[in-house]
This record gives sequence, C-alpha cells and structure tokens, in this order.
Amino acid sequence: MKMYIANCTPQVQDFHYRLPENAKLLKQTIPLGQQIQIPGDLTQFDIDAIIEQHSRYGMVRVGEIDRTKAFIGVCYDIDRKVDMDRVRNAIEHNYEVLEERGKIIRQEAAVAVNNSIEEQTGGGLNALEARIEEVGKDATMDETIRVTRHEDPTPKGTTGRRPSRTRRAA
Repeated sequence: MKMYIANCTPQVQDFHYRLPENAKLLKQTIPLGQQIQIPGDLTQFDIDAIIEQHSRYGMVRVGEIDRTKAFIGVCYDIDRKVDMDRVRNAIEHNYEVLEERGKIIRQEAAVAVNNSIEEQTGGGLNALEARIEEVGKDATMDETIRVTRHEDPTPKGTTGRRPSRTRRAA
C-alpha cells in the first residue's frame, strides 16, 4: 500500500514518523502546499501506526477536510495522491481558523491586562482600550479592543470583564 501526506500549512513541514518494525525516527520534508509519498510498500499496520502518531496533531484523511473545524496541519490518502484542490481549501480554512484564534487570544489578553490593572490599583477602572497595530510595509492589522464593565456578559472562559471589539480598516 502507498500513503501520501500533503502539507496544508503555509510553511515547510518536516514530517517525522516511526514504522512499527523500525525504531529509527524517519523524516521527510514536505514543501508548503505539496505532498510526498511515504517510501516503500506499507502494510495496513504501518499506515495505522503513522495515523495514530499524527492524528492527535491534526492530521486528517483528505476526505475529512470539509468536515474538520480545527486547524489541519497535514492530510493523507491511501493508494492515491491527495487531491490538491482539497489541500488549497484546507490552507484557506487554516487562515480562517488562525484569524479567529488570534482574535480570541487578543481579547483574552486585554481582559487579563484589565484585571491586572484593577488588582494593582484597587479597582475603579471603568474601561480599558487596547490598540493592536501591525507596523510595516504590508501592515494589515489595526484593531482596538475595549474592555468595560457595562457591556455584554463575560464570554465563556474569561473572568471579570468582556472585551468589545472595534475593527478599523488598515
């Protein structure tokens, strides 16, 4: 059997794996948006071992790309090359996942800074506004996050305050 692994990220991936009959760590480099074939004629046992090693890190079968909501690092197919249109879809999907993850992290950071300031000053802070701006030739980020007592309830997973976002065009 043949196993093909495709890189669904915008960076080069070093794909490390072990085969059951070989304790040595094996590595293949996968260029961004490309795929490789695991060398040799693999058994189902070999393929299952590789899947088990990487599924916990987001590797999915190519047919599952459209149903996956999480970040997809690599995908695979058995006995046929990975459909590269699906890889391109996964790359687009990953940009959306990372964009959303970044927004959540920035909001949680603003809430944490707000809470820290309140603890240090004994409270009384009505609002905190943080501006995140990317500076440089291809700058695309200009976002303001406002943390206040008088807006929607605290989002799940945070304590104290709710950030409200105001997006400004770059």
